[in-house]
Amino acid sequence: MPSFSIEAEGAAVPLNHDNILRTLELARGGGAGANSAQKNMVIGAQQLRNWETHAGFYSLLQEVYLVSSLPSDLRLLALIQLKNGIDSHWRKTSPKALPKEEKTHIKNHALEAGVQEPQANLAKFNGLILAKIARYEFPNEWPTLISELLDHLRRAAEPSANPQYMTSTLTTLLPIVKELSTGRLMKMRSSLQQVAPEVIQVLGRIYGNIVQQWASFPTDQLGGHNLRGEALQLLQRSLLALKILRRLIIAGYEHPNKDKDVEGFWSFTQNQFSQLYPMVGDALAEHDPIKSLKLSHLRQFAKFHVDMARTHPAAFVLLPHFPDLLDAYMNLIVELGNRFGSPELQQNAKIGTDGDAKESKPSFEILGLKGLLVFRACLKMAFNPAQTFKFQRPEDKEERGRAVDLIKTSIFTDEFVFRMMEILVTKYFVFNEEELRNWEDEPEEWEKREEEIADAWEFSFRSCAEKLFLDLVINFKALLVPGLLGVFKQYASVDNQDVLLKESLYSAIGLAAPCLEDALDFNDFLKSTLVQEISIQRPRYNLLRRRIAILLGQWVPIKPAELDRKIVYAIFQSLFDSSNQLNDQVVRVTAGRQLRNVLDPFEFQFEDFEPYATFLLSSLMKLISEVELPETKMAILETVRVAVVKLERKLLPYADTLMSLLPPLWDQSQDEHLMKQAILTMITAIINALGPDSLKYHSLIIPLIRNSLEPESESLIYLLEEALDLLLAIIQQTPTEAASSELLSLSASIIPILELGTDSLRQALEICDSFTLLSPSTMLSTTICPKVLPIFTNFLPTISSTTQARNQIAQISTVLESLVRSTSLDSFDDQQVQRNVYTRFLQILVSSSLLTKILAALQESYTYTLDPRPARKPPSISGVTETDFYTVLARLTIPFPDLFAEAINAATPPPLPSPPHTNDQQQQTSPAMTFLLPAWFLHFDSIADINRKKLSALALTSLIASKSTRELMRPHFSSILSLWTDIVTELSDSSDPGSVNPLDGDYLAIYSSSIVQPQPGEGAQRDGSGWGDTAEDERRRQRSKRDPVFTVNIRGGVAEAVRGLIVDEGGEEAFKERWLGGVDEVVVRGFAGLGLL
Repeated sequence: MPSFSIEAEGAAVPLNHDNILRTLELARGGGAGANSAQKNMVIGAQQLRNWETHAGFYSLLQEVYLVSSLPSDLRLLALIQLKNGIDSHWRKTSPKALPKEEKTHIKNHALEAGVQEPQANLAKFNGLILAKIARYEFPNEWPTLISELLDHLRRAAEPSANPQYMTSTLTTLLPIVKELSTGRLMKMRSSLQQVAPEVIQVLGRIYGNIVQQWASFPTDQLGGHNLRGEALQLLQRSLLALKILRRLIIAGYEHPNKDKDVEGFWSFTQNQFSQLYPMVGDALAEHDPIKSLKLSHLRQFAKFHVDMARTHPAAFVLLPHFPDLLDAYMNLIVELGNRFGSPELQQNAKIGTDGDAKESKPSFEILGLKGLLVFRACLKMAFNPAQTFKFQRPEDKEERGRAVDLIKTSIFTDEFVFRMMEILVTKYFVFNEEELRNWEDEPEEWEKREEEIADAWEFSFRSCAEKLFLDLVINFKALLVPGLLGVFKQYASVDNQDVLLKESLYSAIGLAAPCLEDALDFNDFLKSTLVQEISIQRPRYNLLRRRIAILLGQWVPIKPAELDRKIVYAIFQSLFDSSNQLNDQVVRVTAGRQLRNVLDPFEFQFEDFEPYATFLLSSLMKLISEVELPETKMAILETVRVAVVKLERKLLPYADTLMSLLPPLWDQSQDEHLMKQAILTMITAIINALGPDSLKYHSLIIPLIRNSLEPESESLIYLLEEALDLLLAIIQQTPTEAASSELLSLSASIIPILELGTDSLRQALEICDSFTLLSPSTMLSTTICPKVLPIFTNFLPTISSTTQARNQIAQISTVLESLVRSTSLDSFDDQQVQRNVYTRFLQILVSSSLLTKILAALQESYTYTLDPRPARKPPSISGVTETDFYTVLARLTIPFPDLFAEAINAATPPPLPSPPHTNDQQQQTSPAMTFLLPAWFLHFDSIADINRKKLSALALTSLIASKSTRELMRPHFSSILSLWTDIVTELSDSSDPGSVNPLDGDYLAIYSSSIVQPQPGEGAQRDGSGWGDTAEDERRRQRSKRDPVFTVNIRGGVAEAVRGLIVDEGGEEAFKERWLGGVDEVVVRGFAGLGLL
């Protein structure tokens, strides 16, 4: 046979057992004649990938595993490849799905091999494969899976059976139950619930027998090798069985308390829990294999209790021994509290000086944490039953009532609640020696961990204790608040030097701030106590300084108006003083985080902050350069951003300092893209705060934006959103006359973003609109406009009824409106220049097919409206989207109606079936206008926005006023008369139709004639409200002064158009004969009643 390595690299290798065996040898880095292990692994892995789609490949892999004489790592590699294949090709809908015969072969052999596999790691992995198969096939394709496993369990439980048979069967069953218990499909859950009782019955009996066997071994005789080995095997089997039973009872029953087998198992485990519980305090238990396995049983019991309390709350309470169980957990919490916050530690602990040995053992802490979680779950049952219990039947409500009554009357008594609060505050809130040592050894990592663990309270007993304390205070406010305040006032004095106790009390007062705001005069405490304590220079007072920063961050948002902010800022200034040894890195970083909460409330006053602004801002920026962790840098940078937002224009004296520190920070970030996102967000805040005063920083910022928007760059992936926000802020804040060529050149960078069409499309369209306002000539130039409009065209076929699609088309219409309005007469020196620009824009609209697709969408909607049969497919647009399109057409119509009509005819969409009542002569004369004008009139009453409604009326009026398009309107003159009557009446604000005041009769014409009424806020200074907030707001206001909606009085405009029509027709008689001949007299009288003529 030729060299296998050469074949694997090039020619195809036949698929058979021997070749697969050789390939697996190569893939694990072995094989005879191999040049190197690395090369062999590459060759073998590639050949395995080549075989993935070959029939029989996975069956052959399983055959390799089934050969028990092969090396274990080779068999494991075969299982790994088999599992990967099941993930990719087992589903029927998968590409290259496995045939049914091969699936049957694999799953049958996997089950038989798994229950006999002596090697634990192989049995586990084989069980994972079966679990994956069960996820896909149980119960539809493999309904007998559980019953087959039960048969194996029964045979393994026979006295004559090999003990390894039971171990392998349990190892196989565990991952299957794990997988099925997490399934969400109703059929899978109901099937699991059907088989659960039988499994519980069989496995529960097996578990009890195994426990009785290892429990019967005398402890003093376990030193013998054989007896000890047997005990270890029994403990391992019972632990496997317990893991299975725990999951099966939780997922396999709706009401586990009503099943006798479950109730019996629950009672049995409670007795076990009580018997094994004394081991928790054994310092050597973790290091003894037998005792360690028994502690693992205790941990499984604790998980079982928490899962039951959360998933089946009523059953948890109503099952036997509920009060005894909670008493046991309470004792555990008390004992753990004594270890965690011992008086000796409180008196003698010093940061970084205690011994290296950990006194709190992992099992002890885990069980204590589970106890806290159980009590939290019970509190939720009692006081938030609606979010805890699920009702399906009337008796469920009765069970809930019994459970809640039992918890409130027998568990959460006044004495219990007060005792629990006392333990939490005086024991669990106190730092232990390990935490103090970590504070000293790894200050930044410790501070970050403390900040993050607050959100991971299920895994930290201190954070969980804080959550439980807050639950107690909220639900027992009347009972606990007076006692808490009494203890607080007794010990929270300057003279009390018990730092650890005071730190825990301050922690409690901060957590309970929402419940204490009316009971505690925190402002008085701030002035009388905190101000003095912050100046005390004693060992360990850095603990108190950190807690004071957190305390202020908790209370200032609660009472932002009542607290003396100047004192608060003075305290933070003291905390940032790096020359004070007590202000270590933990204290300063914590102060940096908490200052954000102090600055953020709406009641912020610059006058209070001003004396401290320079020092605090410089200290924050210095701290950013001092810390190393990116997460910490970003947190402090967020505090600076909040300060920038609050300072607004008053930031100017500090802006140079802030901006000078950002470029080095950017360079230091390198590949930390999250940090760069935070920097860009900070710069955006600075730009918005400074407004036009930020122009001097453009030379620094624009290159950052350009690099971040570079196509196909890594920065584009991570920094796109923040870079677009920054660019938009710069455009909005830049005065028109100050727009530099470097800034305007960024308009070309938006084109690739538009082409992507990703979630950033909204931002890109906003930037296009803002660029159009800033520099119309740039957006209308031959380098931008011909590229942008075809992109818009590509989006139109994808429009659907989704909200996102409607929002996108609304934004595109807004940009198109802005582009059309930028061609207005006032933007150019003379009308001919404007006409040339307008003509070029229409040519691009037509050549890009954008106008064609707009017309096609409107035609489709109009045709459907005239004949809305149920069998017909609804149009792609309707309602507001139609209004968006008609608004764009209205903007196109008003400047030059003749050019608009030519563009419409040039962009005529493919013909649809002629709608009913279509005049054949009209169809031949102007095919596009034949549907567009009646469709427009039909949609007019559906336009809700009065501004857009008037705009459409002005556009249709301009078609009458223009001699070149007038004839197009003559068949629809009755419709235009009705439209004029409606819009003039709707806009009329005068009871005297003959008034000569040009503002009468049109309340939108605020800029008509020579009379101009100021807009609300016009002329206001940039103060964060009203017109003129940004340079872009001023541009929009100036554009509104040129908008025909606000400059043309509808009465005068209509009257002028009709008078011009009468004159051009040669007098009233000729006008009546040609234009009013087919108009209903009621329509004519309604229009005449307006008194326009």
